Amino acid sequence: MDDMYSSAASDSDNPYPEKDIDGLMDGQWELDIGKIFSQSWELFLANAGQFIGAIAVYMVASVLLAIVSVCTLGLGMAAVVPLMAGMTIYTMMLLKGERPDFNNFFDGFKLFLPLFIAGLLIGLGTFLGSILCVVPGLYLGVAWYFALPLIIDRKMEAVEAMSMSMKVVNSNFWAVFVLALVVAIISFAGAVVMLGTLITAPLASIMGVVAYAQLFGLRDGPIVEA
Repeated sequence: MDDMYSSAASDSDNPYPEKDIDGLMDGQWELDIGKIFSQSWELFLANAGQFIGAIAVYMVASVLLAIVSVCTLGLGMAAVVPLMAGMTIYTMMLLKGERPDFNNFFDGFKLFLPLFIAGLLIGLGTFLGSILCVVPGLYLGVAWYFALPLIIDRKMEAVEAMSMSMKVVNSNFWAVFVLALVVAIISFAGAVVMLGTLITAPLASIMGVVAYAQLFGLRDGPIVEA
C-alpha cells in the first residue's frame, strides 16, 4: 500500500499543489468519483484504527453536545463542527505525507470560531431551506460542500468560505451533487448496519477531503499552527 497513506509516512513534497480558485470558476473540471472512493478507502484501511477510534470519541461527544443543546437553543450542536473538523485536518495531513497523531483529531478547536460560525450558518440555512421547500435545502447543502475545508486549508473566514464554495460548485453543480449523493448513500448504508457508522462516517469524511484536495489542491505549510 502506498506509503503516503500511512500514518508513518515520511515527509515529502505536497502531492496536491495549491490551485488558483479563480481558475476553477469556469467549471472546466470534473470529479472522478471512482478514484475518490478508491483513494479514500485505501486511506481509511491504512489508518483504520485511528479513524475508528476518533469517530467513536466524536459520537460520544456529539451525544453530550446534543444534551447541552437542549439548554442552549441548539448552539451545542454547532460545536460538533469544530470537533468533527479534526478528521478533515487529520486527512489533509495524511494526504500531504505528514505524520499526524491522534491529538490532531481535535485540532479543529484551534479554528473554533470560523468553524463554529460556519456550522451555525450552514445548519440554519439548510434547515430553513428544507422547511420552505426541500430543493433549496439540498442546493445549499451541496453549494457549501467545500466551505469547511476552505476554512481549514485556506484560512478563510466563515462567510468568505461559504461564498467561495458556492461560486466554485455553481460552476459545475452536478459534479458535486453526484459526489454528495454517493457520500450520503454510503453514510445511510452504515447507519442501517450495526456499528457500520464507525466505518462509513470516517469514509464519508475522507471522501470529501480527497475530493477537495483533487479540486482545490492543498496549501503549502502546516494545516494548523502548533
